[in-house]
Amino acid sequence: MSGRKNLKFRVWDVQNKKILSWDDIWYSVCHIPANTMPGQEQQESFPFFSVANQAPNTKYIIDQFSGLQDKMGLEAYDNDIVKDLVGKTYRIKWQAPAFYLVAKYPNTEQTERVHFNTAAKFQTEYSIIGNIHQTPELYILFPQT
Repeated sequence: MSGRKNLKFRVWDVQNKKILSWDDIWYSVCHIPANTMPGQEQQESFPFFSVANQAPNTKYIIDQFSGLQDKMGLEAYDNDIVKDLVGKTYRIKWQAPAFYLVAKYPNTEQTERVHFNTAAKFQTEYSIIGNIHQTPELYILFPQT
């Protein structure tokens, strides 16, 4: 099993505007209190599949863990907003087969894509400052060059 990476996800509840805990997912999404499921561990995939198999007019947004941590050791997820050493902000985005960074210029639709090539570079040059769900205004606040 060495070399195998565990997948992790974060779930944003659009209606209630909060990131859900596993207990929230069990109760709110699956409509089953977590402590009433004999033999089911909360880390199993059952609640995730309930969220993933939702209708197109979604109430939940699923963000995948990138496998990276920032300068402070925080886990970086799809849709997180990060700042680099010179103050530019980027959104972490997944597009198969990899994660990349997207910078959006203020007052325009122009974007810049940056591929980070090593985890070590990400861990030393980027800090998570928010995410597009809770702090979307941070995504376009970086100095123009």
